[in-house]
Amino acid sequence: MDKEHIFEKLNKSFDLNIEIRRIEALFCTKLYYEQFGSYRRIWYFPEQLVDEYCIFSWEHRKNCITCRDMRETLGIPHFDYVDCYTQDEVLTYLEYVANILFLCEIWRKSHSDLKVTDEYDMLIQNLNVVLDTLNLEIKCFEESRQVFIKEKNNAINIVLDSVDDNIAIDIVKYNHHMLKGKLEEKRKILAFLATEFEGMRKQLKSMKCNIEDDAGYLLNTFIRHNNNSKMYIQSLSNDELERWYDKTYELVMICFLQNKYLQDKKDIKSLKQRMSENTKN
Repeated sequence: MDKEHIFEKLNKSFDLNIEIRRIEALFCTKLYYEQFGSYRRIWYFPEQLVDEYCIFSWEHRKNCITCRDMRETLGIPHFDYVDCYTQDEVLTYLEYVANILFLCEIWRKSHSDLKVTDEYDMLIQNLNVVLDTLNLEIKCFEESRQVFIKEKNNAINIVLDSVDDNIAIDIVKYNHHMLKGKLEEKRKILAFLATEFEGMRKQLKSMKCNIEDDAGYLLNTFIRHNNNSKMYIQSLSNDELERWYDKTYELVMICFLQNKYLQDKKDIKSLKQRMSENTKN
């Protein structure tokens, strides 16, 4: 009998609407508790914990006074009776959940008596599965206490890791789904990034290294393993080798960015020419 077993069916099964309802079911469970003695526990829902201890001091609540108020302000639907969600609704909801959990984790770090349940771990697992399937990831900014859900982009992540949080937040915001079509907001972010760019122009102009040569050298040394490098590689610890792998990866990502620039350079040259002609006229 040619029949799929249940594990094959479970692996193939992914319905975004169902997954969102699963996340909501777990999110609306008592995930946190404080233990007092052997028997007494005080339980908290995530939103309850935020309402009681976090929301009043969260600078990004924008006048919302409870999590329920925030849900309504964000237009998050009632998942019990909505069968189909728009992309914006899904992303807004996931980002809301991520921020509430983030605030709970900040509180938990300073209150060691606050514990989490197995359902909490299930929620994190389910959330990660949905994000991975949608090619999304979470970006946390601890100092500003903000969490964004962004599209996975290794090249952008390298840039994010190399700049201060205040710059990184704007880089993430620019690509945020809620900013699509909001040209003025995008212009403001670009103006801010332009100021940062001016501060590094002199350094960029002074660079005379060949990124392509260096990337090729690292690939030949650590990935393709030419004869001259084998003995050296064998002398490295795993941590050292991983560090060089990471450097090679980052440099290759920069090459991808450079290649994109070379492709765009023709359009920029054409734009300059048209602008010059318009000025003459």
